[in-house]
Amino acid sequence: MKLNKITLGLIVASCAIAFSANAALQNFEIKLIPDDSLNIIHGLKESHMFSTDGGATWQAYTGKEDNKFLGSVEVQVAELNNKIINSVTYDENASYATPGTVVIYDGYFWTNSWFANPGEKPGSNAVWARGEAVNVVSLGTFKFTPFKGQQAIDYQKKLKQAVAAQRKVIGYYPEWGVYEAHDYFTPEKVAYDQISHLNYGFAVLNKDGVVETHDTWKGPELMKDIAKRTKKAGVVNMISIGGYTNSQLCVMNCDQNGKEVKAFQAATSTPEKVERLANSIINHMVTWKFDGVDIDWEYPTSEQEAQQYTQLIKSLRTKLDDLGKQNDRYYQLSSAVTANHNHIKYLNPAETAPLLDSVNVMTYDYHGAFDPITGHNSPLYSNYNDVDQKFNIDSTMREYNLQWNIPKSKLLVGLSWYGRAWGDVEGSEKITGMPGLFNSGSATVHGIWDDKDEYTGTTPYSALKQMALDKQFQRFWDAQAHVPYLYNASLQHFYSYDDAQSIQEKVNYIDSEGYGGAIIWDLSGDTQDHELGAISAKLLSQENEQEQEQEQEQAQKEGLENIKYEIARQPNGRVAIKSTVHNKTYNDLNRVMFYINGFYEGEMYKGKAYYSYKTVNNDNSVTIKTNFKKEPKVGDVVKVVLAEGKPGQSRNVKNDKVLYQTSITKDMLK
Repeated sequence: MKLNKITLGLIVASCAIAFSANAALQNFEIKLIPDDSLNIIHGLKESHMFSTDGGATWQAYTGKEDNKFLGSVEVQVAELNNKIINSVTYDENASYATPGTVVIYDGYFWTNSWFANPGEKPGSNAVWARGEAVNVVSLGTFKFTPFKGQQAIDYQKKLKQAVAAQRKVIGYYPEWGVYEAHDYFTPEKVAYDQISHLNYGFAVLNKDGVVETHDTWKGPELMKDIAKRTKKAGVVNMISIGGYTNSQLCVMNCDQNGKEVKAFQAATSTPEKVERLANSIINHMVTWKFDGVDIDWEYPTSEQEAQQYTQLIKSLRTKLDDLGKQNDRYYQLSSAVTANHNHIKYLNPAETAPLLDSVNVMTYDYHGAFDPITGHNSPLYSNYNDVDQKFNIDSTMREYNLQWNIPKSKLLVGLSWYGRAWGDVEGSEKITGMPGLFNSGSATVHGIWDDKDEYTGTTPYSALKQMALDKQFQRFWDAQAHVPYLYNASLQHFYSYDDAQSIQEKVNYIDSEGYGGAIIWDLSGDTQDHELGAISAKLLSQENEQEQEQEQEQAQKEGLENIKYEIARQPNGRVAIKSTVHNKTYNDLNRVMFYINGFYEGEMYKGKAYYSYKTVNNDNSVTIKTNFKKEPKVGDVVKVVLAEGKPGQSRNVKNDKVLYQTSITKDMLK
């Protein structure tokens, strides 16, 4: 980045041109000096406002967080005028529903007396009343330039590394949340201190295969408001593209040759269309001042779609990097991805995951009224009665990490701030003490978040918490799946959901397993006092697993012979291996791994228990309980080995040292 060649004397002199004598004197005293090497203007004060779009919009200067002018930008500085700050520039494509809205148009303030339709320009009819002239007391215009060449590349690399090391809590903000069903969840209701990222959902694909705003009435002002609030809070502001409905929508070539073509499929069907879509996404991101892009294609389910998805991700990463080098920024790229282990391969993880800053795993909607029997919406672990033992958070995250080699630090676990319901559920107990669970049910419960003719029972946690206090409902806890559910015997309604206890367990799981953080669907589901948000925000104060490993001492291999092992059935019904070790040895351990019949079950590493539970005992020892994934059989071989490498990394099994080996007996299964 080159320094401005304009001398201080010329800068001060230029600031005074065309100003009043008083303004010139003020400018001289303030000494506004641009520093192109630091991207700041020395001398900015809270009595100033500034514009980076030629005076179309103005922002009050509130502190040093505003004093960062990146890339190629021209900054106008003026005396603070609160009326300008509190007004908006008239947009002929927008409607103005609230009487008394003040806009700026043609050099004057205008106020609407009633609803103003798009295209009803101020001065064209009586809806707008003209006020005083807009008076901008300018203090100077300053130009900044971006880094060049290798310096730009190095700066991008530095920013990218910082993003990779960050523990993330990404909250999804639903555009439709401002309406009644979501209790008018406007941007000021977001607890910005509880998240690192806000993903605005959704921009959608139209029939021409380009991105556009879905809610043209509320959307524009929402995006402007959120851009300001996230910037002030230091939260990364991302635009999420697609969503479930838009992904499923048949927009082009419907039923041609008997095959339905959906939005993303159609928009990426040729290289030319991929290029057009990617360009429109970048333009939308820049127009609405987002810091990055989140692709929510639900879901690629064929080899052809895998190729199209891959090309879109590649194109976006290239374009975001090129744009970032032009304006000294790093634009983040993430993707909201399936929790279904059968479909992960269609994401082409080997090629796409390295290009993404986070892989946002939607570990919810495992079960719902689309299933004929009840189950858990977002179970942490499996229940023995689950038809698919891999439909749970732990199995999904293992699949991404171990099967597809995506680093844990890049994988984010989905947290659900809502529940799903079934009707016509009898109270019989497939599991003793748990009425309704795994019983037949129907899609007959209308949830608070359901559309008019929907019966998915989708209901926010804030409402479910109140329902749990109703005497007609009983709360039950599934000790195997580690999630609750509500059952109303008189109505025969069954609600699967998450509450404070299960969210805390999931946060503990994310931390202990070393995953990169969490995503939240969605922010509007929490209580007014942000009960669940306060729990998930703890992830932001905990050190990243990678940083912990770098700071910890080299592991020592002493005390391994003193580890005590026990295999037995636990109170929750699972068979587990319990390893008891002195606390110091546990904190110094290298990689100790547990296997049954050669299949990985869990491990211990430098004071962390992976896919296991830790209990601290009174005698300064630690017990690690590792549940076997499947019900063992007599004769199955259990092996504990001392291995090389770190969790999530491959290893040379020839170098493993066997610490303990035994076969399952009948007594262990009692």
